[in-house]
Amino acid sequence: MLPTLFYDGAPYEYDEKGRLSAMGSGPVAKPYRNNILRNPTLLSQVFNVDLAYLRNSDKTIWSGMKISRADEATPVSNNDHTLRSLDLMLGAGFRGWKLQSKLLRQEDDFSNSNRTGFLNRAYQYGLLTPASFENAQGATLQNGAQRSYSLQADNPIFLLHNYGHFYHREQTNGGLEVEKSWNGFRLSLIQAMEKVHDIAEEGYEAGTAGFPDRAALRRSQDDRSYYLKFDAARERIELLEGAVDLGLRIRYTLADNETVINYLAGDAWKYGRSTHEVHTRTELKHHFNGGIDLILELGNTGYTSNTAAAGQAWLPSASYSSTVSA
Repeated sequence: MLPTLFYDGAPYEYDEKGRLSAMGSGPVAKPYRNNILRNPTLLSQVFNVDLAYLRNSDKTIWSGMKISRADEATPVSNNDHTLRSLDLMLGAGFRGWKLQSKLLRQEDDFSNSNRTGFLNRAYQYGLLTPASFENAQGATLQNGAQRSYSLQADNPIFLLHNYGHFYHREQTNGGLEVEKSWNGFRLSLIQAMEKVHDIAEEGYEAGTAGFPDRAALRRSQDDRSYYLKFDAARERIELLEGAVDLGLRIRYTLADNETVINYLAGDAWKYGRSTHEVHTRTELKHHFNGGIDLILELGNTGYTSNTAAAGQAWLPSASYSSTVSA
């Protein structure tokens, strides 16, 4: 159909070649390409340093630092991504002790947030634009209104010109591990904390199809979590002159999480969950001649939670097994 039409060359805001006409001496109409995708690129840079002090071939003190940055042009035009991170680690070991701490700081930036399907909308209208209309000739008219093939449709370039859109994420992780071993005993303590802050502008500019007066939507979310795990064990206590091995273990874990979501207007939404869990285990292993071992394991787990239907419970367990070694 298009090759049978001509452009009249008269001034026309919707096409620089003029209006389409069945007759004329202007250029023959050819289909426009309205693809908003592009060849993606990624540039990643990493600087890494590891240091260690050795004593008798064993690490006594060790540390590490990693700095990285990644810049990405995503497949969707006008949508770029930048990731920056700093990773630190410090550890030490002496007299049966092992201590190690870690810290991660990361920042993430996108030109647009797609939580509400914004990029899907832009891509959809790129596909729906008829071949007789070229979006790339301009996103707005002389009066500032959106230039699109229909009042009920958007020009993807108008959407992607980034009228205040953004997505920013900050994440901080910190952790500490402490471990002690002596005379068959082992103690360990692990602590970890994480904070995440997300903020995004997800609204639509005035003149967007369906939003003539603009739709403002700024959303922020803060997540905080804390994790603690304490573990104490005696893996092997010989009884009856070595015929029986006894193993004991107790473990306690705490998980505490909180989420707060705020919008430009309206009340904040909050959610919190805390759980405490205690697990005990006793293992009896009887050695028989011929390489046969009979193993009896008894355990019990108790927990409390501020969100579960049953706020607390005890969960006993028992298992019996045997092994044969050649």
